[in-house]
Amino acid sequence: MKTIINDLISALHAAADAERAVGMTAYMKYNFPFLGIQTPIRRRILKVWNQQHAPEIKNNVRAIVRALWQLPEREFHYCAVDLLVKNLKNKWEVADELLIYELLTTHAWWDTVDLLAKYGLGGYLQQFPEKRDLILESYLASDQFWLQRSTLIFQLDYKSKTDVELLKALSLHFKGDKEFFIRKAIGWAWREYARVNPELVRQWIPQSGLSPLSVREAMKHL
Repeated sequence: MKTIINDLISALHAAADAERAVGMTAYMKYNFPFLGIQTPIRRRILKVWNQQHAPEIKNNVRAIVRALWQLPEREFHYCAVDLLVKNLKNKWEVADELLIYELLTTHAWWDTVDLLAKYGLGGYLQQFPEKRDLILESYLASDQFWLQRSTLIFQLDYKSKTDVELLKALSLHFKGDKEFFIRKAIGWAWREYARVNPELVRQWIPQSGLSPLSVREAMKHL
């Protein structure tokens, strides 16, 4: 397994662009170093690597994801998320609750958290709905706002299966929160649900008492 991970490391380093990396690092508020690889190029490299090592990746995807997550450059974290989404959709195991938690709480920023919440946590809880309340309760009790944000956006891909009463309860729970990423997430969740039931959103949001930012985001396309 170490050999195939080294193959990906070598391929990405070969495509590095030091000048572009400066801007990418600045855009992410200097939270992570970058190799300077644009998304289409990174995904092409990952696709070729995946084709070359498909059986071994499939059998070791969780270990590979964890190994990539330990590397400093952000592109490796993006590759880990892409691998997770591609290989574990509808194939989650109960124990993956811990993996999702690890990824949401380390190297955490919106660019990975949002994908992990939507496709990781969201997919996992669709497969194991009996785990939902306990996991959400623990995330809500956490002092990590990325976990809290995840409770608001894990249903982004649920569409008509969205638990609207849960979304209302979570939105009201956080309505006094001053954190930008929480207020933004509330609005985003409702904006996405408005694609399914715009009338409910039009009726509920204006009288909800949510922050102006949340309301503005929720009503953006209505």
